[in-house]
Amino acid sequence: MEKNIVIVNDQIGKYLKERRKELGKTQKEMGKLLELSNTYISDIEVGRTVPSISTLCRLLEALDGEVVIRFSSSK
Repeated sequence: MEKNIVIVNDQIGKYLKERRKELGKTQKEMGKLLELSNTYISDIEVGRTVPSISTLCRLLEALDGEVVIRFSSSK
């Protein structure tokens, strides 16, 4: 079943954390798999940092997730 999820910046970490837990992965396991520190994974999940688009894509691929990215500018 396909599922499109629209995520804004403050939801990225929450989605990634939920998806990681659904798959039974730890932050340490994700960090090792993606060659990222587990503290960086944690920082993303709690919203202290927003990953680059390339890192976000790598995370999503590892989590078998999908995100629609929409850009907008404030005027």
